[in-house]
Amino acid sequence: AVQRAPQWSAALKTYPEIFYPHTSWVQVEQAGKSDDEPRIRALLNSLPIQPAVAWAVEAISARVGKFTAVHLRRGDDILAILRSDDRTEKFDRACSSFVKRYADLGTYRMAVEAESDGPLLIFSNDPAEALRLAESMPNRRLSYAGWHSELLDLTPTQRDFAEMLLMSRATKIIGTRSNYSAFPRLLGGRPLILAHRWISKPHLRAFVEATVPAHATSQVLD
Repeated sequence: AVQRAPQWSAALKTYPEIFYPHTSWVQVEQAGKSDDEPRIRALLNSLPIQPAVAWAVEAISARVGKFTAVHLRRGDDILAILRSDDRTEKFDRACSSFVKRYADLGTYRMAVEAESDGPLLIFSNDPAEALRLAESMPNRRLSYAGWHSELLDLTPTQRDFAEMLLMSRATKIIGTRSNYSAFPRLLGGRPLILAHRWISKPHLRAFVEATVPAHATSQVLD
């Protein structure tokens, strides 16, 4: 999604930790504590973006105005790993990652009610879940990023990058410990509100039992 440019090579060599998932959460958990963060943000914002991506971001930003971003993480490889019978180290990592990166719709709704009374822009790789979340808040002004036509002409990689750029422009981000939430928080310097603050143990157990295959439920909850 970004143009090939010397700046990117320099960025990768100088700050490799912000470009790779296994360490990017270090930047998030130390938000505001690292002297490097303003320099990292300035570096990222100086990098060239493809015109099609930049145009889509500007067009949607102009239409939406100020908003709170809601990142509803769904899908990806964690659930696929949990549904397999491959009890390897990868399976163990997926069990420990699930409760950090996923939250049920009720928990998201409580987080939104507590943290935002303005317009919402929902980001998710599951349009059906995004629609269910939107329908559960009929009195809120909101939209799903995937509904905006400017994103439809982009490649999947361009679209993901455009969504992260959009999220970085939010007044705040409500999400989970997902890299897809972490990068926009770093890029825009916005507060990241973890939805898990509103989940109770019984609520969590019910969500895990309804979502995770039975053979993995106990390990996920542990």
